[in-house]
Amino acid sequence: MKQIAQQNAQQAAILGAMRADGLKQQQSQDLANVNLTNISRSVDGQNQAKQQETVGQGFQNYRTAAKARLF
Repeated sequence: MKQIAQQNAQQAAILGAMRADGLKQQQSQDLANVNLTNISRSVDGQNQAKQQETVGQGFQNYRTAAKARLF
């Protein structure tokens, strides 16, 4: 009877450790996902800024060409 109780205690300890490891792994994965989201948003912001700059330069070129043709 004592042996069964001891085995049950060992199994409970192992299961508890496995649960703790699983939670740590999930927290680590959650943090990695947050970091990837932040990187993605940062890159998107840089791409949008570059695109706006390109469009703005295109309009400026158009305005310059239009003015040159008026004179």
